[in-house]
Amino acid sequence: MKAIVYILSIFSIFSTSLHAQESKQKRIKKVSPPLPRKSIQFLIGHSTHGTGDLTGISFGAEYSYFLKKNISIDMGFKGTIHDGADIYTYTSPGGSGTSDGSLRVTTAGFQVHALGRYSFFRTNKHDFSFGAGPVVRYQSGNLGSNGYTVRAISVPPGTVPAFTFDHRVAQRELTVGFLAGFRYSYTFQKGILLGIEPSFQNDTNGDAITHISLIVGKRF
Repeated sequence: MKAIVYILSIFSIFSTSLHAQESKQKRIKKVSPPLPRKSIQFLIGHSTHGTGDLTGISFGAEYSYFLKKNISIDMGFKGTIHDGADIYTYTSPGGSGTSDGSLRVTTAGFQVHALGRYSFFRTNKHDFSFGAGPVVRYQSGNLGSNGYTVRAISVPPGTVPAFTFDHRVAQRELTVGFLAGFRYSYTFQKGILLGIEPSFQNDTNGDAITHISLIVGKRF
């Protein structure tokens, strides 16, 4: 009889302990922080324009909102500045040295975009995703895709380059296109995020632009 009472006592203690552990686990699950649904981020990085002969920077900001766990939308803007040069040198008049007669090109633009984004892997710390969507871009350039010809004019003791321009494309353009890219970000304490994003865009003017951007922002 004593043995039975002893066994029942042990079983009662074990059941009480197990129930307490289950209740604790349930409480832990209940207090686990939910995934943040919103974020605001700033982007800046290296950028190329066209075939890569024009290089520069891109910068911008975005607001993101999650519709579901892995589906979100980004709304934002970007600015770009690119420059390059076609190198031409000639002997300075009087033969005093070599002068730089290069044709320098600068293009700048401002654009707005709205992207749909899918997260392949998302936790409270990590987010790896792909986004794509339309972009509307305003651009101004001192040469753009206009052509030119150059010929050498004799100026003793040598020659100098002379340029003839063919302005078939407007200096200022408004175009519509698309922007797409992958993104990875890591979230630190207090919702501060740090990430990287390689992306590509093209538009109705045929302006291919690449971005490799550093991302700094906050989730909430």
